[in-house]
Amino acid sequence: MYSNSRMVITVSLLIITGFLIASFSSFYVSRTTAIQALVKAELPLTSDNIYTEVQRDLLSPKIVSSVMANDTFVKNWIKKGEQDESLIAAYLTRITQKYHAFTAFLVVEKTRNFYVPKGFVRKVATTEPRDEWYFRVRNNTQEIEVNIDPSEVNNDELTIFINVRILDNAGEFIGAIGLGLKLDILKSRLKEYKKKYGINVYFITREGEIFLHPEGETNLPNIFQIPGFSDIAGEIVKTDAGQFRYTNSGTEYLLNTRYIKDVNLILMVEADLNHATQQAFRSLVLNVFICLVTTLIVLFLLLRTIKQHQSKIEKIAWRDYLTKLFNREAFVKSYAIQASSHQRNSQPLSILLIDLDHFKSINDQFGHSVGDQVLIRVADLLRQETRASDIVARWGGEEFVVLLSNADLTVAAALAEKIRIKIEQDDELQKIARKAQTASIGLALCEQNSDLNSNLKTADKNLYQAKDNGRNRVAF
Repeated sequence: MYSNSRMVITVSLLIITGFLIASFSSFYVSRTTAIQALVKAELPLTSDNIYTEVQRDLLSPKIVSSVMANDTFVKNWIKKGEQDESLIAAYLTRITQKYHAFTAFLVVEKTRNFYVPKGFVRKVATTEPRDEWYFRVRNNTQEIEVNIDPSEVNNDELTIFINVRILDNAGEFIGAIGLGLKLDILKSRLKEYKKKYGINVYFITREGEIFLHPEGETNLPNIFQIPGFSDIAGEIVKTDAGQFRYTNSGTEYLLNTRYIKDVNLILMVEADLNHATQQAFRSLVLNVFICLVTTLIVLFLLLRTIKQHQSKIEKIAWRDYLTKLFNREAFVKSYAIQASSHQRNSQPLSILLIDLDHFKSINDQFGHSVGDQVLIRVADLLRQETRASDIVARWGGEEFVVLLSNADLTVAAALAEKIRIKIEQDDELQKIARKAQTASIGLALCEQNSDLNSNLKTADKNLYQAKDNGRNRVAF
């Protein structure tokens, strides 16, 4: 976070400093100097600002889409065979609402099922042209891609899609997931910069078609058909970034271009040279002020956005979505830290592996919503019965794991028994489950020279011993 902030501040200061030097120098020079300032400062700066803002607008959706692709819930839902369509529909709806996206989507590789917030749509197929994106993502080595395609869930309206590959624990491709954003985030930039700087800003495709323009989107010619423009059109569509000059109907124009890979479009920043030189004095003063204000606003919003989303992403990445306990990944990392500390201090460390007895029958008899309430209540009880120094996590399904700090077998066994009794006798839990809910607990004292898997294996062995001996007991 500190590195990101320092980089943004440094770049912003460099932009402001360069612009001020160029602008104030131009006050006292001739028409030739004004043209040079336009070529070397204003157009490139405007292009950079738009490019930066487009990247900023896509930053948050990219991060959210990446988190979705690594969400344990999504992977487990796919792994379990897409058993309950309402779960993934609710998940996509929640993501869409929380991050103000146009839509969210998921395609499962094994079944080729296509899901959106409303649920199942159809199956994707290699013979369907509108599914080309999926098979491109499927065969791509890059984690994330951005493309603009018609949205079939909204009358084929052009939409920016953030597509992310989903990989299982073995690194195999199991699907694609992401967000869809309205083109308004690009359209608003065009009118905004037209108003601020009095220059034309628009986007074209690699084929020369004008894709987005502040004056509208209909009956716009291909740049290969515009007099004067056609002479440089071939070079424009082949160049990732460049500066050009052309004449049309007696008016000379300066043009700055930049290819934006994320949306596969070429950004065009165009200025009427005659108008620019006539208004040199007035526009330069105004541009100094606008640049300072715009840069400060962008800096403030960018830093705030990074901070907000950094915090949100950390919470999402480290917490189980249902119980709000640590998830498996967070527990593994926490274990490494705790184990190292306890080894240095020669303190005992113990693990409890807790499994809810006959939990499947609750889901089968009363539904997953009741099962979820049981898991949430058990998580609350574990928080209440453990110490501040202990680490509690949902290991998966109805299994929980507790890392007991500075606890030998005697202390750990006593705490495990306390937890077992609390779960069995909790009135609220009995009310939710319609019966006394019990738990089997496997206990293991962490060997200092053993890794987490080895210690968990011992705890798991003891857990099965507890189940074999009749459940609702602690084994070690």
